[in-house]
Amino acid sequence: MRRILLAAALVLAGGCSLVVGFEPPAESGAQCTDGVDNDGNGAMDCDEPSCAGASGCAATCGDGEQAGGEGCDDGNQDNTDACPDGEGGSCEPARCGDGFVQAGVEECDDGNDEPGDGCEPETCVATCGAGTGASGRVYDAAGGRCYLGFTATASPFAAHELCMGLGGALAVPEDAAEDALVRAAAPASASLGLADFVPDDVYAFRAFTTDLPASYLHFTPGQPDAPQTQPVCVGYDGAEATWEDHDCDAARPYVCEIHDEPCGDGVRQPTEECDDGNAFDSDGCTSACLDVDECALALDNCSPDADCFNHPWTPMGGGFFCQCREGFTGDGVTCTPGLPFPTFEPRPPTTISDTVTGCTTASSPGGRKIAIDGNGALYAVMLCAGDVHVVVSTDAGATWTPPMSVIPGAIDAAVVGIGPGRAVIAAALQGDEVVVRQTTDFGASWELPRSVFTAVDPVGGVSLATDGTNILVGFVSQAGQYRVHRSVAPDLASIPGVDTVPAVFGDVLVDPSNPTQVWAASDTSTLHLRLSTDGGQTFGGGELTPPGAQEESDWAIGGGALYVTGARSEVLRIPTANPTTSQLIRGLPTAGLQARSIYADPGGTVVVAQADIDGRVSVNRLPSGASIFDTPVVVDIVGTDPSATLAPANLTAVVYTSGNEVRMALVEAATSPPAVGGLIHRWSFDGGALFDTRGDAHGATFGGAFVSAGQLVLDGVDDHVATAPINASIGQRTLVAWVAVDNVTQQGGGVFTLEDPTPTNDVFDAIVFGENFAGTWGVGSDFGVRNNVTAGDVETETSPTLVMIAITYAADGSINVFRDGAPYVPMYMPGPLQVYAGGLADVLFGVRHEDVIGTFGTATGADPYFAGAIEEARIYDRPLMPVEVVTLSSAGPDGL
Repeated sequence: MRRILLAAALVLAGGCSLVVGFEPPAESGAQCTDGVDNDGNGAMDCDEPSCAGASGCAATCGDGEQAGGEGCDDGNQDNTDACPDGEGGSCEPARCGDGFVQAGVEECDDGNDEPGDGCEPETCVATCGAGTGASGRVYDAAGGRCYLGFTATASPFAAHELCMGLGGALAVPEDAAEDALVRAAAPASASLGLADFVPDDVYAFRAFTTDLPASYLHFTPGQPDAPQTQPVCVGYDGAEATWEDHDCDAARPYVCEIHDEPCGDGVRQPTEECDDGNAFDSDGCTSACLDVDECALALDNCSPDADCFNHPWTPMGGGFFCQCREGFTGDGVTCTPGLPFPTFEPRPPTTISDTVTGCTTASSPGGRKIAIDGNGALYAVMLCAGDVHVVVSTDAGATWTPPMSVIPGAIDAAVVGIGPGRAVIAAALQGDEVVVRQTTDFGASWELPRSVFTAVDPVGGVSLATDGTNILVGFVSQAGQYRVHRSVAPDLASIPGVDTVPAVFGDVLVDPSNPTQVWAASDTSTLHLRLSTDGGQTFGGGELTPPGAQEESDWAIGGGALYVTGARSEVLRIPTANPTTSQLIRGLPTAGLQARSIYADPGGTVVVAQADIDGRVSVNRLPSGASIFDTPVVVDIVGTDPSATLAPANLTAVVYTSGNEVRMALVEAATSPPAVGGLIHRWSFDGGALFDTRGDAHGATFGGAFVSAGQLVLDGVDDHVATAPINASIGQRTLVAWVAVDNVTQQGGGVFTLEDPTPTNDVFDAIVFGENFAGTWGVGSDFGVRNNVTAGDVETETSPTLVMIAITYAADGSINVFRDGAPYVPMYMPGPLQVYAGGLADVLFGVRHEDVIGTFGTATGADPYFAGAIEEARIYDRPLMPVEVVTLSSAGPDGL
């Protein structure tokens, strides 16, 4: 209005008419988004050049308007068409390398130009399977899956592990269309990831990965037809596109299904702790693919008499494992009291192959053929017509079970005993594969076979070792490397491995004084060693080559040394503390090729079983620390391929081949008892002294305590002995005492106590009598936190009869109590191991702990003092094995 009035004024002022021209200014500010052509130039709002970049006029990718420099914008929110304009899109014409997979045009697009990373630059062709050796490949662009066929053979379980290592699984077609894709990539007769595990009269096939029922089946008419007494697996029917059943132990080609899917797809990716194929949180694997510790959360179904071991969820093994404690046997869900520990005594050769013919222990250096479990049960393996058979004795070799066929098509086998009733067999198969089977009920039943590795050189044999819970499997690969595989959990659901050293023959060895130290040992004939300090999971450091040589070697470890023998008539001793040195020990009789096996106990006593050149089987004993063998003991006048292990009562158990049968004998190889290593403190009370003959914890008497005839005599009123502080710390340990009790009515008296009496700590562990249960031996501790909760047999023996009480304390907190070498109460785990610091701890004899010193008791009352005599007391720096406790009991207080 102001502009119109001004023009009129000019006209009036001049007295004549005046025409004035005027152009409206370009739109700006709020005019850019008001929907009005304010300047009248025909361009609306954000189309105005002057509005470019104005608030509200910036280009929006996916709005359907190509603006602000966009190369395209079709507004369909799709990043897989010719214009990626969905969420995070570019609004630039699609091209290879933009990071968006154009449907029907590209197989992949990783947004870079790096070759060989799974998606090729410029072409955007997927290359999953590059470098894997796959013989067939089919890529499903619609499903984003790649199917890889392999002509190399493996059992279905081993093939599934190989596929998992590629980020996938053994293929399982879910419909006819996917079956056609899988078959196009698969070699003839390739395995699929389906099996029926339940021995009943109905076929019910389930997927390996998720353990869910099969949603699609495509069997050849007449299939499946396999008997259901064992697991039935599935594969393609030769060159046909249909399926057939097959033996789950058979090695066949296979086809992997690789796909990058999120948590919950049933395939465990490297970044996932587990993947059970669902989004539930309470079934062992969370919706975020994190493992659930069923043991810690009490979600397990283990027996009260079993220990629970957690591990990541797997279709074959769930997420935890139950193992019956010492003194019980069963599958861990159900545990029943175990068998009594048998009495060992010498036994002449007896045939254990029964009526089965064609049995042999050949290739004994490849794998130990006899073992003893934690309850004294003997297990022996043999090859009969190429199949692995096992026999078991629970009465120290007096009787044996008939041979049971457990693994077909093998050329070598080994066995190791673990806890009571638990043993594992490993076998090298004719198809270049190693498998394992396990029993937890003294061989009454055996779990399904587990594949360990394919591409094995079976000539090198197979070796087994245990750290007390897990097993370690060793063998030579076709690449000429010695491989060590360690079980992830006691149920053997997963057994990953690693290459160690070059090898022709070799062994895997667990140091009994430190089970976290595992040695890979081999010969080529030069000796090769490599050490693992994490229980065999990795082998760091460099390779060691101690001086000396051996062929067709067999190895052992014990007493701080490695031992190796073989075709040469000698043994080399290699200190574990200095493994670049060796000592040559001569004196073995001449033997043939692959005719020797060697075994060492934890104290370093060594036995060599061999077939002499004259055809005899002999056992040769090397006492701990000795440099010369004892006189050989002849086992049998004719035999080959012996394998041996040390047994209780200073005996050697040996199995061997004689003609067409397998025999076993228990022989006493020498009269002196084997040493038990790890002794750090010893009080023998000889000559009236209270000296610690192996350490610095010398004692002093209080009250009326005195030493007489090599015994510490205690009246149960106020008598006791206290030692000087122990300089070194004590963690894992065994307390041992030979003791006579004056009367069985006393309650609470401390026999032998390790304590830290400082006010800030005030902790102790002790051998006590009658405190936990009247008339019984037990474990004493501060506030009873580590006391045994199960009673042993009531004591009936009194002075002067001596009994040996031994209590072991392991790193995992487990405690075992033995009386005269036999288990006294079931193993239990009350909590973490109590460690005693050097300079603070001391030892008491005759009283439970320092806090009660100064009180008075009575010889028959309920008080902290013990009435009786102590012949000898010892501390070992590790939990002794049951067989070592038996050895100590047999040797008596004067033995070592």
